[in-house]
Amino acid sequence: PIFLERGTERACVRACVCVYVCHLTDFMFPGMRSVVRWQKELSLAADLCYFSLTTCCGYQTLGEEYSDVLQVDRSTPRLTVPSPLQRIVMILLHTFTPYLLDKCLARAQRYLTSDGGGAAAMSEQRRETLLWLIGYARPAVEWLHRAHQVLFFLNGAFYHLAKRISAIRYISVPRGVPVQQGALQSWTKA
Repeated sequence: PIFLERGTERACVRACVCVYVCHLTDFMFPGMRSVVRWQKELSLAADLCYFSLTTCCGYQTLGEEYSDVLQVDRSTPRLTVPSPLQRIVMILLHTFTPYLLDKCLARAQRYLTSDGGGAAAMSEQRRETLLWLIGYARPAVEWLHRAHQVLFFLNGAFYHLAKRISAIRYISVPRGVPVQQGALQSWTKA
């Protein structure tokens, strides 16, 4: 849809998928309290569904379609469509890495603030230092992600760190060029 701005289309699709998943799993999530409790997991499932139905299948996302960009493999000398393995790796990195990183930092923070277990044997200074580092790690990761997006808007190569790791970059496609499986090869030969 043209009325959506870049960045909001995925949020709209995510909200729709979350509502749909909640309706499908009403017997598993009795009430809003459970939905709020499982909000991160539902968001993860929504992102996984969205990218599986678009990027994994070889289709453009709503933002890519609106912006007239295509994903290409930067590891080859010719412009080619990313392989299915590259797309799957990108999707898994894009969806699971922030979630797992957040869970690991939260677990480490709980471990360090609990009275029992191995954290009790740790010196107080070391525990405070680790808690301080964890407190700065979350904003630092968010800042790194934002700085990477600034680099994307300056040079237009990699929108997300997952795309950089999986060697998928964007190219701009002129309006009117049909975007299908063989369209990239026919467009680049001309």
